[in-house]
Amino acid sequence: MSAAQVACALKRAGFEHKTVEECIAKLRLEGYLDDRRFAEAWVASRTGARALGRNGLKKGLMRRGVDPRVAEECLQEMGLPDDTDLAREMAARWLELCIRASGPQVIRDPATARRLSQYLLRRGFSYEVSARALAEVLGREWEAGGPDADLVT
Repeated sequence: MSAAQVACALKRAGFEHKTVEECIAKLRLEGYLDDRRFAEAWVASRTGARALGRNGLKKGLMRRGVDPRVAEECLQEMGLPDDTDLAREMAARWLELCIRASGPQVIRDPATARRLSQYLLRRGFSYEVSARALAEVLGREWEAGGPDADLVT
C-alpha cells in the first residue's frame, strides 16, 4: 500500500490525524512504507495480459496516492516496453478474440475499429499510440480480408 492508502485506512478506522501522521512517519523511518517500492511493485504487477499503457500506469499510481514525480521517475527507471509495441500486441490479441467469437466478418464492421480504439484508450494508451496500433493491426487484417481501408480514419 502507498503511504496515502495507509493513512486513509487509519483515518477510516478512527485514528486521529496526529496519530496517523506519527504512524506513517514511523513506518517510513523503519522502511516498512516506501512509495517508490510500492510503485515499482504495482507497475510490475500490471504487465502481461492485463497490461496498462504508460498513462494508465501513472494515473493508477496517482489514484493510489503516489506523488506524480515519484510515479514518473518509477516509470522511467523500470525500462517498460514501448507503448506502441504493447498497444499493437494488445490490439492484435483483442482482435483475434473478436474474430474467434464473431467470425472474420467482424473486421469489416466499422464498430470494431471504434471498440478497439476505446479498449486501448481505457487501458491507458495515448490517442496517438492507440491510433497507430489500430491502423497497424486492422490494416494487416484488412489486407488479408479486403475491407475498405477508410474505416481506420
